[in-house]
Amino acid sequence: MAESNSALVWVADQQHTFVKAKFISDDGKLAKCDLNIFDDDDNDESANNNNNNIITVPLAEIHPVNPSNFDMIDNMSELTHLNEPSVLYNLENRYANDMIYTYSGLFLVAINPYCQLNIYSPEYINLYHGVKHDDDDDSVKPHIFSIAETAYQNLLIQKINQTILVTGESGAGKTENTKKILQYLAAITKLPNDNSQSDNENNQSFENRILQ
Repeated sequence: MAESNSALVWVADQQHTFVKAKFISDDGKLAKCDLNIFDDDDNDESANNNNNNIITVPLAEIHPVNPSNFDMIDNMSELTHLNEPSVLYNLENRYANDMIYTYSGLFLVAINPYCQLNIYSPEYINLYHGVKHDDDDDSVKPHIFSIAETAYQNLLIQKINQTILVTGESGAGKTENTKKILQYLAAITKLPNDNSQSDNENNQSFENRILQ
């Protein structure tokens, strides 16, 4: 591993899945790491040196830690080191800050918050309407509305049917996110108010036709 002794790496841990450790050295097959904990903000050691914290693990089983400026990044494809512990660390920190949506390239990762979050209001609909996911607008954060808007814009531009695949394990939030997609499409495709009752009856809104 061609990194300095001060490099931080992820190592497997039975209790926490992965933990940070200080890389010390390797012999080409095994890596020696120090499990003493460091504060990412100032890099000062918060535990006394203890040889009991020195572990040896297969070199292939350690993973580099990303610089702290990548913490809670919106799109994980931008991580310098794209590995399993870095992905889990990013998702965990975003989730802890009520950011349940994270991009992974063109895909959107959603984590069920198991609570109500005020991120589906008309204000949010207005924020995402007209802005595609690939517009590279940093002010618009990852959201299921962004995916719906991108599909809608592609439908208008390409004139062909669009598909949004919502997949995940039981309880992951597939049904709720599908409802949010329909809610968004219903809101942005509502017909303008018309004084003619017959016209309104013949031209029901997208919301009434889909959600009822």
